[in-house]
Amino acid sequence: MEYRMKKRGIRLFISIALYSIFNIQYSPPSWAENPLLKEDLAEGRVTDIMRAKKLVSRKSFFLFKAPRYGNFLEGYIRGVITDYDDRPIADVVVRATVSSMATGKKRTEQDELVLGAAEEGGKEKVFDLVPNFEPGISDNQGVYRIRFSIPIIKNRIDLRGKILYNPGWDQQHDVLGQAYEPQQKESDFRLFYDEKMKFIAFSEGTRKMVVRPVRNVGPAVSPIKLKGAEKPETAQTAKEKVQGAKTPEAKAEKAQEPKAQEKKENDDFFKGFDFGP
Repeated sequence: MEYRMKKRGIRLFISIALYSIFNIQYSPPSWAENPLLKEDLAEGRVTDIMRAKKLVSRKSFFLFKAPRYGNFLEGYIRGVITDYDDRPIADVVVRATVSSMATGKKRTEQDELVLGAAEEGGKEKVFDLVPNFEPGISDNQGVYRIRFSIPIIKNRIDLRGKILYNPGWDQQHDVLGQAYEPQQKESDFRLFYDEKMKFIAFSEGTRKMVVRPVRNVGPAVSPIKLKGAEKPETAQTAKEKVQGAKTPEAKAEKAQEPKAQEKKENDDFFKGFDFGP
């Protein structure tokens, strides 16, 4: 009897222990959402990154061909397009181009392939190990996403390029009669990624910020007028002005202006008499 009680107790203890082990609430660290990152200094500009392995070449050995693969970092460069009133604008094209890409001090066979070297030594090139950027188009929220695929060379990416905002807007304006002219035509950027440290950073060069002069209409008016252009008048503002001029109140006020002027002149009864000094 005592032996059976001990046996049941052991079974109960094992059951409780197994239940506890399989129901532990594990809270992963913040970077565990993406195993490629431990430190993200891209400020939300680079999203959905992943590593892909692609066939880049084949080398012939007698009757056989040995495949060669390369690692690529893929993801999106994200941004927002708005007007001067901070309202999102859709259907604006944004492109990215490559200015330079660091490949290390010593040029290796891998680097030659990355830079698009000519085929030699019986190698059959299948896919160039060169950076690739697809154009992005802003959606109804004004958000654009430029998809990129960049080769990882020596466990690192150090790429410099330019982001072009709505390129060709002037031709579109001449042909269609209207277009979105960007406030800033282009901006320089740098994308850095270290595969071993799992560290990514994105920096966009000097950004141009637009300001406008604002002048007080009250009694405290500065005698010195600030330089600079006023904020461009939007179509909505112009429409409101036109509609405001057509309202009954505006028409009545405009009709009262001559009467008010005539009344003001009639109030000065002695204006025609010269009483002297």
